[in-house]
Amino acid sequence: MVENKNAVKPFLLVAIALVLVLFTQYIPEGTKIFFYETKEVDFFSDVRVDEEETLLIDEFPDNMTVSAGVMSFLNNPLSTSFVNTLAYFPPSEKIGGNTQMLKKFTEALTQSKTKKIRIAHFGDSVIEGDLISADLRKNLQSKYSGHGVGFVAINSMDIAFRTTTKLSYSDNWKFGAVFAQNPDKLPVGINGAVSYTNGGSWVQYEVTNLYGIKHFVNAKLYYQSDAGGQISISVNNGAEKSFTLKGSKKIEELDFYLTGRNKSLKINVPNGTKGNFYGVSFEENTGVYVDNFPLRGNSGIALRDIPESMLKDFSKYLDYDLIVLNFGLNMLDQDTKDLSWYIAAMNKNIAALKAAFPEAGILIIGVQDKGIKKGSKFVTDPAVLKVLDAQKKIAEQSNVPFWNLYEAMGGEGAMAKWVAENKASKDYTHLNTEGAREVANLISKALEDLKN
Repeated sequence: MVENKNAVKPFLLVAIALVLVLFTQYIPEGTKIFFYETKEVDFFSDVRVDEEETLLIDEFPDNMTVSAGVMSFLNNPLSTSFVNTLAYFPPSEKIGGNTQMLKKFTEALTQSKTKKIRIAHFGDSVIEGDLISADLRKNLQSKYSGHGVGFVAINSMDIAFRTTTKLSYSDNWKFGAVFAQNPDKLPVGINGAVSYTNGGSWVQYEVTNLYGIKHFVNAKLYYQSDAGGQISISVNNGAEKSFTLKGSKKIEELDFYLTGRNKSLKINVPNGTKGNFYGVSFEENTGVYVDNFPLRGNSGIALRDIPESMLKDFSKYLDYDLIVLNFGLNMLDQDTKDLSWYIAAMNKNIAALKAAFPEAGILIIGVQDKGIKKGSKFVTDPAVLKVLDAQKKIAEQSNVPFWNLYEAMGGEGAMAKWVAENKASKDYTHLNTEGAREVANLISKALEDLKN
């Protein structure tokens, strides 16, 4: 008798466990049990018929007739592929909000043969390695002229995979950034970074011939040195030429007045010359230039750590026609229940940019799609829509234009399609070079549409 009771126990335990497991899918998501917060559980997602997938079929009335020709088209495998292609092709989302703010920029594009048009592209890791910026630059320069990659820092966290410029430097620079450590509290520049030297340092830039950047014409150095001093440069591995740094508490620009089709530039800072060095702009006097400013792991809030006085100093030299804010991805892992603090912080940052660059248009690019797994497929992370809503409020409250990248990608579930089309990595979060090119093309078209 005892043996029979013992034999029943395993089945009883399994039955209890099964009941408890099935019960968990009816507990509301987000319910806290001790220190655990429940997630959505659906054990039958792989076998349940998706209502969304049958919705279109159910909407047709029973008495609807379809011609034999149409049925023949729909039953053809090649036709089905064609229809699917149309269904998955991302719509070209237009820029909304205060588009009047971009009028000066679009008008300037028509004068690119006689003047310089400059764009600052701030963003998170999505634009690291000059991603998106490089293709946007290529698109604009091919249509409106310009030779050169624009502003490049002395040091960069994306040096290993930055495709438009080969960057190398000596190991005795001190670095600081708003997106990394800054133990010496060095004054960061417009790119959120700074490089300091006591002398005996060098940095070298080389053109890679990618993204249409086959050469640069001129180069300008941005620095701050209390006492000033001497530096030398070598262009295309040629003879060195000396230049004098101006002693000042403010940001200074040193124009090297280069000409011709240049491929490389090396800057030597000799012993005895010390100062803060921010970067070099590769350009010429006309055309369009896109400065790539990635702030890794940031939501855009770190822009507040760039002093407004520093922004105003740079504005004397980098007279931006357009400032693009391409953030949001790093907000998806935050608590998105209340984003009022984020809205307030970004509104303050935009106010600072407006004060420093009063003639510039400011464009917010909404967060891209991000996929999370639900059952057997990937869907849009619910946090995307919450962050997107916050960004729309920022644009509205700051009275700046807004472009919805999420919708331009295709909306709900777009990232899964982009991964399938080899436009994004399989983390369902980051774009690859093909995806970055697609986004740049969409931005280019959205900007071009403003002119029409």
